[in-house]
Amino acid sequence: MKKINILFVLSAFILLNSCKRNKLDIDVSSVKVETKIMRFDKDIYRVNIDSIEQSILYLQDKYGRFFDLYNYKIIKIGGASEKNYSEYFIDFLTDYTVNEIMEEVEKEYTNDKDINLALNSAFKHYKYYFPDKLIPDIYTFVAGFNQSIVIDENILAIGLDKYLGKNAEIYTFMQIPKYKKRNMHREKIASDCMRAIAITEYEFNDSVDNLLNHMIYEGKIMYFVDAMIPDEPDALKIGYTQEQIEWCKKYEEEI
Repeated sequence: MKKINILFVLSAFILLNSCKRNKLDIDVSSVKVETKIMRFDKDIYRVNIDSIEQSILYLQDKYGRFFDLYNYKIIKIGGASEKNYSEYFIDFLTDYTVNEIMEEVEKEYTNDKDINLALNSAFKHYKYYFPDKLIPDIYTFVAGFNQSIVIDENILAIGLDKYLGKNAEIYTFMQIPKYKKRNMHREKIASDCMRAIAITEYEFNDSVDNLLNHMIYEGKIMYFVDAMIPDEPDALKIGYTQEQIEWCKKYEEEI
């Protein structure tokens, strides 16, 4: 097997070993959760540059705090009330590469029902284990390969340009390495979201910062993901190829 990040080897072992006695595949049909994906990416794709001020007001009114988060933390052009903001926003929207990405996202994500179903199931499990936790508002965005998943207070945002499919031509054009492209597809969104939530809520905070503790931490994060989406294949959740999963099974005792 080719190189595998050692931090995930123990995670794979814990996940694979737990599958033999996995009791995480529970019935959540009675858990009341309704997720709805708000397609911010579609709205900015349709912004009319000739009436930019009206478009900005529309986005502010519709998306509220997420629009601020997008401006300040994701594309980092400052707030909509700041001087020259309109110019910066137009520069972003008219950038050649950003336009190419937006077009690819528009084609790939004409329908998001599968993603919503996967996230709805994941958050039903989340609510089952953490009944007092709020279910975040879910947004999708495009940021020029800036970020995959963004977590903020009661916000979960997904950068769809990072999930265009491993064979997307634009990834080849951007010279994205094969090992990264392998996991840049829509089926990976749910597990990436759950992993991001786990890392945000349970940061690594061990008094001893060494390799073993990081491996154990990664194993715990993977166990959380497994609990949230128990019906997904291990290879998908871990981000391995099937060949790599089989290698882990074959050498489980040595691991």
